Amino acid sequence: MRARPPAGAAVLRPEKTEAIIAAFFGELGGCGYEGLTMDKVAERAGVGKAALYRRWHSKKEMLIDLVGRYATEAVLPPDTGSLAGDLRAVAEDAINVLKNPLVRNVIRALVAERRRSPDLDAVITEKFIEPRRAAGAAMFQRAMDRGEIAPDSDPEMAQDMFGGPLYFKGVILDEDFPTDFAQRLTDGVLRSLGAVRLTR
Repeated sequence: MRARPPAGAAVLRPEKTEAIIAAFFGELGGCGYEGLTMDKVAERAGVGKAALYRRWHSKKEMLIDLVGRYATEAVLPPDTGSLAGDLRAVAEDAINVLKNPLVRNVIRALVAERRRSPDLDAVITEKFIEPRRAAGAAMFQRAMDRGEIAPDSDPEMAQDMFGGPLYFKGVILDEDFPTDFAQRLTDGVLRSLGAVRLTR
């Protein structure tokens, strides 16, 4: 299911488009998917409902389109030259994103809805999960190539050990992150992998 390409009167000024996108994610984070309506999005964005329906047939189509669009913009792991540096950078980026209560609420809404919507599940898997798993695997492969971790290390398990605490503390427990959380998480994962050095 894809949004219709805007044309003619459906082409809005950039500021209106940004207002619609902000309103959509604001409503999704505040009300969840079940409570979200096209009427509420239009009212919050300060536009007529017709501006939305010219682009999207339904809130489900809008959800799939916007989530797919913005999932591709999420930050991928950098290449700092060391596994410790890579992990620390990713952890700090994730913590900065998860500090926003709206982001936490949007994630909860998406996790709940993707199990009910095969279309949304496919978009999240293709646009967000698979690219990041591949980038994470490449990050650990670089560490193997540099001799930082053993060649038989398990990159998939390492990614779960690294991402799990971030998700659990930020989204499930809804707690603030201590200032040293990124470093502690990095050190813990490196120790579990038997990394040859811990750099700070």
